[in-house]
Amino acid sequence: ELNSDAVEMFCGQIPRSMSEDELRELFETHGRISKLNILRDKHSGEPKSSCFVTYQTRREALKAQHALHNQIVLPGMYHALQMKPADIENRNERKIFIGMISRSCQEEDIKQLFRPFGSIEECTGMR
Repeated sequence: ELNSDAVEMFCGQIPRSMSEDELRELFETHGRISKLNILRDKHSGEPKSSCFVTYQTRREALKAQHALHNQIVLPGMYHALQMKPADIENRNERKIFIGMISRSCQEEDIKQLFRPFGSIEECTGMR
């Protein structure tokens, strides 16, 4: 049974060659892990370069994130390890990305389209 304080972290930029035991060893140096799940390709079953790690407490998850996020480059990787809470609900994220919008669409058109769903604090078009 998961502790209500447990936090699932998404970890990216992980070498596909790292075993579950090696990953567990890396992440357990920063806290107690209740679950580790390596993401795999649906068709081939090959590991992807990311995993989910569930720490038993929020404190341990934040300690691990502080120690590891953008801090180390694992063997064979070009970019630093990425680590962030997997549960969007727990991250005070207030923005959504909307792609594939016609170039002729103006910011006011987008606001009008999304207004029925709630108040809009900001709308920024990226061209």
